[in-house]
Amino acid sequence: MFDTPVLPRLLELLEEIRDGLIGIPEFQRGYVWSDEQRLRLMDSIWRGIPIGSLLVWMTMADKGLQVRTKIGPCKLAARSATGTRRYLVDGVQRVTTLYAALMPLPDVVERDQD
Repeated sequence: MFDTPVLPRLLELLEEIRDGLIGIPEFQRGYVWSDEQRLRLMDSIWRGIPIGSLLVWMTMADKGLQVRTKIGPCKLAARSATGTRRYLVDGVQRVTTLYAALMPLPDVVERDQD
C-alpha cells in the first residue's frame, strides 16, 4: 500500500513536521550535532552535494508511540488521533538542523547573535 517512495520538497517536509503530520518518536536520540556537523551539512547543501535520504515510516495502525512536542524552542502541533500516521525514523539530526536554520522561530524566543 505504501511502497512508492515520496519525494517532498524540503519546506513541505518541515511544515508537515511543524503541523504534526510527521511525528518524531521519543525513542530517537536527542539533538547531539556539533557546530562543525551543522556547518558541514549546510555547506553540502550549498555545494549541491547529496545529504542522504530520510526514512519516514507510514502506518495505519496506532502503535502508541510517543512523539516529541518540540524541536528546540519551537512547539510542534498535536498529532491527529485518526488516519495514517507518519514517523521520522532516520534523519532526525539533519531535519532538526534544517528546521532550526530555515523555519521561523516563535515570537516568544529571544534571538541572540549565535
